[in-house]
Amino acid sequence: MQALRQFDLYQKADEAFRIRTLSGAFVSIMCIVISAILFYSEFISYLQVTRVDTLHVDTGSDYPLSIFIDIVFPGMPCSELHLDVEESTGEQQVDIHKNLAKLPIHETQPATRQQAVLMVRRLEIRLKSVLEKISNEEIGSDDVIDRVQNVQDKIDSLKEEYSISEEDYKVPENYCGSCYGAGEPGECCNTCDNVREAYKLKKWVISDENTIEQCAREKKDNEVYHMTIEGCNIVGHIETSKVSGNFHFAPGASSKQEHLDLHGHTHGHHVHEFSLADLAKFNVSHQIKALSFGDRFPGMINPLDKSENILPGTTGSGMYRYFLKIVPTTYITYEGEKLITNQYSVTQHFKPADMRLSSFSIPGVFFVYEISPIAVTLRETSPSLPTFLTKICAIIGGVVAVAGLFDAIVYQSSKKIKESLGKQY
Repeated sequence: MQALRQFDLYQKADEAFRIRTLSGAFVSIMCIVISAILFYSEFISYLQVTRVDTLHVDTGSDYPLSIFIDIVFPGMPCSELHLDVEESTGEQQVDIHKNLAKLPIHETQPATRQQAVLMVRRLEIRLKSVLEKISNEEIGSDDVIDRVQNVQDKIDSLKEEYSISEEDYKVPENYCGSCYGAGEPGECCNTCDNVREAYKLKKWVISDENTIEQCAREKKDNEVYHMTIEGCNIVGHIETSKVSGNFHFAPGASSKQEHLDLHGHTHGHHVHEFSLADLAKFNVSHQIKALSFGDRFPGMINPLDKSENILPGTTGSGMYRYFLKIVPTTYITYEGEKLITNQYSVTQHFKPADMRLSSFSIPGVFFVYEISPIAVTLRETSPSLPTFLTKICAIIGGVVAVAGLFDAIVYQSSKKIKESLGKQY
């Protein structure tokens, strides 16, 4: 046992030889306080989850690109807005309606009762179309439920303010518009958009929209109703391939026209049909409430969310172009769950419409996106328990060592001073 005691590195002094001082008490208290503060700070850091970013070449498998949009056009009615997608592979989606809801918005009150009646009728037709898409699960109710309620509140307030009854409607509640041979038996096409969608599914082309009762009625309503009274909120998802491309809002009915080249190869062109008089009316002012390319993860920032570009009244129409660089992103939670999504950066450019030019750009809002070859992996992590314990030991040991050194300096200094004063007296 005596030999084993030789290994004791912590030799103890007899209690009779220990000296307790007031300065040592203050240093000890400060040592305990500082150690407690540093321990608490380190403990909070240990509980927090940090995120580590890693860049690598995108070698992931191809997957559909889901684009969520929530855009408001305050100066354009829903009947005049058409959303198209063009991919770099040549694939096109023309006048998209699937998984999208077009909800009318109104920032100004109607000037006359006739305008109020037209407004109520248009709102109810649009609302019926949106509710049908929700019931068919074409769009998520969570995306539009608050907006649907706002439209219903607007209808109720207009009916009450202008004493509008069902007899005032030109289109009765049980109205079922014809699809002009393009729809399924018993299918109703209550809006011009419904007819266009039915024709698109049949791969037919409407030669003259003025012969379509719904389109002619909406066009006439626009003249009486005035286009600037109604705006439109487009919300929903677009499904595309994981390739570069663009989606855009532009005037006129769009279609895909194909032709054969000299070698017998088929080529498709994206065509918008409109009159020059319609261009000046196409108001490209817009508010982007949300734009994302996949599901969100905690702390995700989409640069175009809650942005807007409102043109002054003197500017007229023009072309807004957003150039987006999409970065494939994998987010791994602390529990190991994976979320495959995308982030993006953006630059933008605006070109006013100039009808005097021999060659001019079509007005509209264009989102041109490109897939980055570099992907990002974001991983949630936190310090391990051994790391936390090591830091705590280092903190306590360091504080005790520094406090002991400080106490020794104070004690020796005070002792020297007392000895000097004793010699003088």
